[in-house]
Amino acid sequence: MSSIILPAFSFQNRDYPIKVLQRKNNRHLRLSINNNGQIRLSAPFHIRRKQLLDFLYAHQDWIQEKLKNILEIKDEHDFLGASLQLQAFLGRGSSLNGAILRLGVKNFEEKTVSAALHTWYKQQAQILLPTYLAKVLPQCPWVEKTPPIRIRRMRRQWGNCAHKGHLTFNTHLIKAAPELIEHVILHELCHLKEFNHSPRFYALMQSIDANWQDKAQRLNALTRRYIR
Repeated sequence: MSSIILPAFSFQNRDYPIKVLQRKNNRHLRLSINNNGQIRLSAPFHIRRKQLLDFLYAHQDWIQEKLKNILEIKDEHDFLGASLQLQAFLGRGSSLNGAILRLGVKNFEEKTVSAALHTWYKQQAQILLPTYLAKVLPQCPWVEKTPPIRIRRMRRQWGNCAHKGHLTFNTHLIKAAPELIEHVILHELCHLKEFNHSPRFYALMQSIDANWQDKAQRLNALTRRYIR
């Protein structure tokens, strides 16, 4: 560690912190930048602050070029009923840390970032929706075995049930709060017994979830945002 504190590096209206790492075995000054935009400066133990500032000034073009590979998109995106801040970077992979989603992209074009984000949502849906299905399945004793599910982009529905028994869910569903996800899954499971929207279907919904109408109203707000 180091007792030397340097001012943040300003670039494109954002300040990037600089962390100085001083160790006795460091013989040279070295710069590195991680995917969070933190600048690390490794330095010999006995070095003056002015030398570090001069070194940073001499390498500011290199720093700016590296920081171009980090893009913060301030628009918020829904996930499980909460808001995420998207940070896209040139590269591969993704990570979710609290309310920050870091997403690797090939370039920063809007369509590229949008496609990468949709892929991430679909991956999360493929992982999480089966767990929600397993959670609510005991509420539906008429379902003898776990039905297969599919995830895809849908224009007019949150989900549907096929005569053969498999369930399809909208990729956007993973953006809803968990209780709304469960509501949609229960809705489709009820269709395995009542393949319509008859009074018997709604009576079945009422028997397994007395608050289903409140959840349906909440879901309507998301419907206007994501389903066209």
